[in-house]
Amino acid sequence: MPTSSKIAPGQQFGTLTVMRLEAYKLNGYRVWACQCACGKPVTVRSNALKSQKSCGCRQMGVLKHGESLTRLHNIWHGIKQRCENTYSDAWQAHNSLAPEWREYLKFKKWALKTGYADDKQIKRVVTKDGFNSANCLWVNTAKRL
Repeated sequence: MPTSSKIAPGQQFGTLTVMRLEAYKLNGYRVWACQCACGKPVTVRSNALKSQKSCGCRQMGVLKHGESLTRLHNIWHGIKQRCENTYSDAWQAHNSLAPEWREYLKFKKWALKTGYADDKQIKRVVTKDGFNSANCLWVNTAKRL
């Protein structure tokens, strides 16, 4: 359990980023104002920061963002399966996934910044290297084949 003296603004716990000390003591614990990755503000007691990973938008370990059925989310999910699910038919030992891409919203931010569109597919520049921002780009569907 993190102690209050080791908690500081900017520190992250799961998808929560500590913003400031909200209350000095509540039932013997300091209370911190945090911002969840989904955008929702939440207050958390210092003794709960290590176990509380989000504002409640996580359910069964999946961030609820309302985009599960989108094309971009399906691309991201396919990449994760290829890299991390050894039971997947698409899994290959040489595939690796950048740590920042393990969260969909971070992958989405990169994708939109680098030219994602519905008529494009992700391509690795060096096929045997992993999925990361330095090795991937968006190409027109016809060019990928």
